[in-house]
Amino acid sequence: MSARIDTSTLRRTARAHSAMFALYRYRYLLLFTLIGFLSIVLEVVLVRCLPAAWPGAVKTLTGFTCGMVFAFYANAILNFKMPRRYFLKTFALFCAISCLSYSLNVVASRAIPRLCDVPYPLDRFATAGLFFLLAYFLHRRFTFDKARKLGVAIYAAEGEDVDTVFGKIGWQLDHVHVDLVDQTMDPAARTVDLEQIDRARKLWPRLRLNIHLMSKTPLMWLPQLWGRIDGALIHLDIADDPWEVIAQCRIHGKKVGVVWTRGVPASAILPFLPHIDMAMVLGVADPGRSGQTMMAEAVEMSRVLEALASRYRVDTVFDGGLTLSNSTRIPAQYIISSSGVLQSDRPLHTVFCLITGRHGADT
Repeated sequence: MSARIDTSTLRRTARAHSAMFALYRYRYLLLFTLIGFLSIVLEVVLVRCLPAAWPGAVKTLTGFTCGMVFAFYANAILNFKMPRRYFLKTFALFCAISCLSYSLNVVASRAIPRLCDVPYPLDRFATAGLFFLLAYFLHRRFTFDKARKLGVAIYAAEGEDVDTVFGKIGWQLDHVHVDLVDQTMDPAARTVDLEQIDRARKLWPRLRLNIHLMSKTPLMWLPQLWGRIDGALIHLDIADDPWEVIAQCRIHGKKVGVVWTRGVPASAILPFLPHIDMAMVLGVADPGRSGQTMMAEAVEMSRVLEALASRYRVDTVFDGGLTLSNSTRIPAQYIISSSGVLQSDRPLHTVFCLITGRHGADT
């Protein structure tokens, strides 16, 4: 086991890496800005280089279209790392929002007196800047809403080495997923250690932290967790009343979700969907143990929940059995991995492949 990082070292490390975290935190916005600027540069260059005999409207349309296509692929592949199965729908939305934004640019250039006398291409950059945040918001809300988010599973158990996990992946995850397994669900479970959650909070202080309560009596644990977590995921085959667990999470301002496990029919999940924030599929047969093979029925249930997600406004989560070869089969927006990342020879490379839905050999 690696040496534990003391608190003072942790604080120095956090300060030293604050700029790096800010870059990671706002990476979508920063790269979207750069890609948007380059797309307008491409548009302007094409308009200037196309034959002078071409009508101005044709040159403008050609430049705008080429810049838009460049911006889409750069954002989809390099920035938001969209799974390829969403490319067609995403491209249609991107075109619609980009055309709306461009139309507003044209209206602004003609309606704002100070812009009327500004020559092209300066007016193009000026009007694009005026509506940049609106375009970014619309693209983030509608176009790239299926950008995949990765979490790595950490166990709230004695002997867990959270520092080693941090050393392997650093800030390169979108949320923290903590598994709490007690002996009511697994008689062989390690002793629960809630300090592991505190450690994860210190290492990833600004990331969303959800706890997967693998316990028949989650209500026993929740009073000790309110100050430690952002959300809780519970099983349905528990001794406590699931509705009471959901109510307590709501009362304490926490997100809440339910977990599908092998043998649970879709009809058992449906009544909860209007009242929860997350619906998670457990992809392996034996909860609480890493390194298992993904179940085919789990993949099918993930597809069912993903189809219902927009109707009920729930986040879909998939946990367990993920590898580079099967990650493309999972439609969930949030994916959780443990051994697939932490036991990899190249953890950061594996993280990239899981987020993008690519095989390791393809990147």
